[in-house]
Amino acid sequence: MPTEQSPARLLATLLIFGRQTDQEPMATLQGFQPDIVTACTIVEKVFGTTFGEPLAATLPGATPTDWLRGAQFRIPLPASPPASPHAGEPAFIDTMLTVQRTALWRRFAASWPDTALPELLGKTPREALAQPASARRVEALVREGEATARGQDEQAAWTSIRAGLGMPKPGTITDAKPLDNVPPLRWHRLDFSAVDLDQLRGVFVTAAEAGFETAAEQAAAALIARADATPEDRWEAWSLLEDRAATTVEKLAVIGHLRELAKKLEVSDGMLDVAELRVRLQRGDQAEMMRLLDGLRRDHAREQKVLEALTQVLMEAGVDLPGMMAAQAAGATPAGMAAPGGIGGATAAPTASGIWTPGGPQPQAPGQPPEKKTIWTPG
Repeated sequence: MPTEQSPARLLATLLIFGRQTDQEPMATLQGFQPDIVTACTIVEKVFGTTFGEPLAATLPGATPTDWLRGAQFRIPLPASPPASPHAGEPAFIDTMLTVQRTALWRRFAASWPDTALPELLGKTPREALAQPASARRVEALVREGEATARGQDEQAAWTSIRAGLGMPKPGTITDAKPLDNVPPLRWHRLDFSAVDLDQLRGVFVTAAEAGFETAAEQAAAALIARADATPEDRWEAWSLLEDRAATTVEKLAVIGHLRELAKKLEVSDGMLDVAELRVRLQRGDQAEMMRLLDGLRRDHAREQKVLEALTQVLMEAGVDLPGMMAAQAAGATPAGMAAPGGIGGATAAPTASGIWTPGGPQPQAPGQPPEKKTIWTPG
C-alpha cells in the first residue's frame, strides 16, 4: 500500500482495445522492460489471462537512463485541501515533490548500475567496468550524468552511483581560464573561486545554455559571492537559481534578492510580482496573492509583457479567463477580477477571488451549491 514515504510508482501504461470486426479484444502493456515483468503479474490476475512475448519496439523510445530519470511516483493525497503554511514553512506541494524526487533518485541510484544499456552494447555498468575499454564508456556516462544533473537530488544520485561502483572520485580542477583550457564536461569540477571574473561569466552563460546544469548552478553561486561582480551579473545568477530552486521557500528567498537588485538597477518589478504570484498560488497564501494582484493592477496594468505572464499564471491556476471574457461581454465582469487586456476593478476580497486555494473558500456561481473539491494542486 503506498504511503507518503513510499509512494506508488507507475509501472507501465495499459492500453485496452475492444472487440472489432476482424480482431478479438486485446490489452497491451507499454513501458520499461523490467517494470513490464512486474506489471504483467498484476494485470494478468485482474484479467484472468496471460500476456504474450514482448514485441520489439518499432517506434523511437527513451533510453533506459532517460526512462529511469523520468519514473513517475504518486503519493496519497489528503482528503481536504491542506492549510496554508506559515511564512518560511514548506507548503504541501514542497512536501509532495520532495517525496517524489527522493523516491525517483533513490530508485535511479539503485537500478542504473545493474541495468543493461545500449551505450554499453547491452552490458550493465557494473559488468562493463570489468573490462578497460568498456570501463572508459562507463566513466564517460557517469561524468555526463554529473555534468548535466539538475538539482542536488540528481547530483547526489550520481555521486552515490560512482561510490557504489567503486569508481574513483575525480579531483577538483584549478584553472583561472577554464574556457580556454578545460572541457565543458569537467566544468562542474572547477574551483570557481580561482576563475577570472570574465571567464566565470563565460562559463556561467555557456553552461546554462548548453545544459551543463551543475556547472551553471555552481557558477551562479560563485558570481553572487564575488565582490567584483556587477548587479547585472547577480541578476542573471539569481534568476537562474530561482528557476532551479526546489521548494517554494527557496524561490521566495531568491525573489527577495531579485527585488533588491531591481531597485538598484531601476527596473520594473512587474515580472517579479508575477513570479511571486505563481509561488503564492502554489502555497495557497491568499493574503499575499491578493496583495500581489492589487499591486499588479495598480502599478503594471500597462506593461504588456507583465499582463501576458499574469494571464499564463492565472490559467495555470485554473482561473477561467475565457469565461471571464464572456462575462465581461455580457456586462457582468466579476468585481475585482482582471478585465481582458488589463487589470481592472477594485481589489478582490479573498472570498470572491475565483481562485480556490488550500484553506480558502471555493468559487461558485451565484445561486449554485458549492462544488465539492478534493485537492488543490498548482498548474
